[in-house]
Amino acid sequence: MPTPRSTRPPRTGVAWPLLLAVGVVVVGVVGFLGYLGWQSQERLNGFLEEGRLHIQNEKPELAAAAFQKADAEFGGVLTLYQKLRGWTGVDSINRGEVAELIVSAALLCAYDDFFMLKASPRWVELAERQVTRLPLANAAELAQNVATARDLSVLCRQFAEGKHAEVMKGLLAVEKNARADDQDFFLAEIRLLIACGKAMNEPAILQQARELLFFLTYEVGLKSKRLDQLWTILNR
Repeated sequence: MPTPRSTRPPRTGVAWPLLLAVGVVVVGVVGFLGYLGWQSQERLNGFLEEGRLHIQNEKPELAAAAFQKADAEFGGVLTLYQKLRGWTGVDSINRGEVAELIVSAALLCAYDDFFMLKASPRWVELAERQVTRLPLANAAELAQNVATARDLSVLCRQFAEGKHAEVMKGLLAVEKNARADDQDFFLAEIRLLIACGKAMNEPAILQQARELLFFLTYEVGLKSKRLDQLWTILNR
């Protein structure tokens, strides 16, 4: 007997619409995620610009807050968006670079405190947390600066406790470990020398501060509002 033929329609007629529907869904999901990523990138750029403006206006505390908001934008959606942009040849700021901005702003805040002879555990701790996230190529220099700031914070606390002799001993150790180009440290060092010299009524310490100020002003040629303030404090 002849075998009866199947009356089922060919399956290919069902597969194509299904594949098309899946493709539309995938494209829609990717497009939606891309839109969310674009929004996140725009917010990130806005926070970065806000932070840079605060740095220019000498408001490092506000800058640090803006950079931390920028850091909070990083996540899976933004990562996907940046990868898609990377395939088109567009470079995007990464989280390590934002961490570097946070460290720099935190150090500026800490040195504002040091100039007022105040310890700065809040800003030092923020810098210490963020410096661990830096790429190895950029970490060494900033990590050394953060370590110097931590030591200065301890010295400012000791000064507030009236331990002036300990501060003087500690300054020698910190100076040895500080980077030779860390101008912020040297200005903070002079500030502590002046404060200790006056508190201990030691003209030799004040003379040391004067010599360092002269060196930075006339031999190095450093131009700084803080340097001018140090001359005023010394000559009071």
